Amino acid sequence: MKTLNIILRTLLLTLILVNPTTMQAYNMYVNGVYYNIYNGNEAAVTYISYSTTYVVGNTQYSLYGVSCYNYHSKYKNTVTIPETVTYDGTTYTVTAIENYAFANCGALTGVSIPNSVTTIGNYAFYNCSDITEISFPNSVTSIGGYAFAGCSSFSHITISNMVTTIGDNAFSNCSSLASIVIGNSVTSIGSSVFGGCPLSSITCLATIPPSISGFPNTNTAKLYVPRESIELYRTTSGWNYFKNVYGFGNDSFSVSDNSSFHGDTIVIPVSMQNESDITAFQTDVYLPDGFELVKKNNEYLVSLSDRKGRDHVIMVNDAPDGALRVLSYSPTLKAFKNNEGDLFYITVKVPEGVCGNFPIWLRNTILTSTNEEELYAIDVLSNVSVTNIIKGDVNNSGDVTVTDVVETARYILYLNPEPFVFEAADMNGDGKITITDVMKIANLVLDAEYDEEAPRLNAPDCSERMGGEVNHQTVSIALENSQEFTAFQLDLNLPEGMTSSDFALTERANGLDLIVKDKGNGKIRLMGYSPNLKTIQGQTGNLLTFQATGCNDIVVNHIELVTLAGETIHPTAFTIKMDQSTAVKNLTETETVDHIDYFNLAGQRIDRPESGVTLVVTTHHDGTRTTAKVIH
Repeated sequence: MKTLNIILRTLLLTLILVNPTTMQAYNMYVNGVYYNIYNGNEAAVTYISYSTTYVVGNTQYSLYGVSCYNYHSKYKNTVTIPETVTYDGTTYTVTAIENYAFANCGALTGVSIPNSVTTIGNYAFYNCSDITEISFPNSVTSIGGYAFAGCSSFSHITISNMVTTIGDNAFSNCSSLASIVIGNSVTSIGSSVFGGCPLSSITCLATIPPSISGFPNTNTAKLYVPRESIELYRTTSGWNYFKNVYGFGNDSFSVSDNSSFHGDTIVIPVSMQNESDITAFQTDVYLPDGFELVKKNNEYLVSLSDRKGRDHVIMVNDAPDGALRVLSYSPTLKAFKNNEGDLFYITVKVPEGVCGNFPIWLRNTILTSTNEEELYAIDVLSNVSVTNIIKGDVNNSGDVTVTDVVETARYILYLNPEPFVFEAADMNGDGKITITDVMKIANLVLDAEYDEEAPRLNAPDCSERMGGEVNHQTVSIALENSQEFTAFQLDLNLPEGMTSSDFALTERANGLDLIVKDKGNGKIRLMGYSPNLKTIQGQTGNLLTFQATGCNDIVVNHIELVTLAGETIHPTAFTIKMDQSTAVKNLTETETVDHIDYFNLAGQRIDRPESGVTLVVTTHHDGTRTTAKVIH
């Protein structure tokens, strides 16, 4: 026994001291994925053949690929495999995932398999413990041995209808796998394919039972098979061990794949195709982690379609395993209308910050016919595709700005802006872009937060102008632009104690609408745009004016202009100035007048009153002065 311990310690020490090496076993590396080229114009996803060498006694041993301890870190996060890949000017069709391609990649959380892939090799995803879901495209015809063994995060699997063979141990030791659907073309299921899986529901769509060598949990798991094949399954070797066998017919539910973006609220329609007259149903809806069912008045937003009969009711409640149990029936056994179409709707909130494909399951579906016969329907898998876009960010810039307002208006006017994200522009989710969406995006712009440094512009000191204490100033913002533009936005940051009012566009911006949003703490957001895409007149001069108190520094940031072509400009050639006094503090009046002076609104002395507004300063014998504003 002591000798054995010494040998084990020696082996362990040797393994720790020897560094793994890498052998190149691929022809090309494109966008983070390794490929082999074969058959001229085809490619297969492959791996780098890591190897480790160690010595026991006088014998040298090697570990390759799936057995190499260093291999698990090669692929991480989500990997998208394309249908075609181009390398050195040649385009190849991706038709296979080779043996060991992703084996032991414990940091891999998801993979998208394209419709071009026909075979998944042995150990292809062995021990990918963080993948929660896998979707098989209809192009896949065979799944190799141990292909997904040890994928401990799988809970549900649907094997597509084109798969004909499943290799030995393909899903063995998937320790969370509770539900599987096996496609109707499978003829052979290898040994221990689901060994070590806690299966509770097995659905096999094939009318002729595939050959198998055994299933786990045959005493407790429910087996669903075509109604006409129940007796055949009950008498076929391997399948005959199941104690709970149920038949399903052509009555089924379906859920269309949906697309959305993070933070969105979507309505998921569930359809029913039925050859029988159905009066009631129940089903369990499983949403992806983080997705929430929306409530109104403390009740889930789940409703029946117009297929309901006069007295159909629908009720929902949370199931103990996290599903939503949906139940609907007619107390008078009225049938749902028609034989196909949407049956009920579920409103769901997509979590913030997620993107990718997420599964939605309908399981444990039972239908009741009008003659009170109990019918079963197979489990249904759908996907929500969440894109990483921001609502209102129609040009996918990362921020919602006045450019998005203009681009949406250009879309409505058939000016074909590029890029243009339709889903981001469709603010109310009605499938079309209208002026309502333009206004909703404009409101988003007013509330948006931007992460950028603010250029500081200094207003002149005018406290001594005309010898009085200045209370109100007319502030002008002038802009020099080399290109014509149709919209702008900017932020004003006023120093503490300064107030603002009476924002107005100048003649240069005739035809634009000005929106002013006081965001608090001295921050004012201004946005001007033309609903009919008129341009700003000229290339120099004041663009807008406003009234402000005091003469301290004003900070201006996030100035953005939008051209008629939808181009965004961040100008640097602009000025801000306090160049006019519109009121001064009244001083003490006396009876005796020494002389009267006239000033224009720039504080300059003039000989006589001018048309418009003139400030009249009266100087008294005792040195005091009074000021009045006169409009001519």
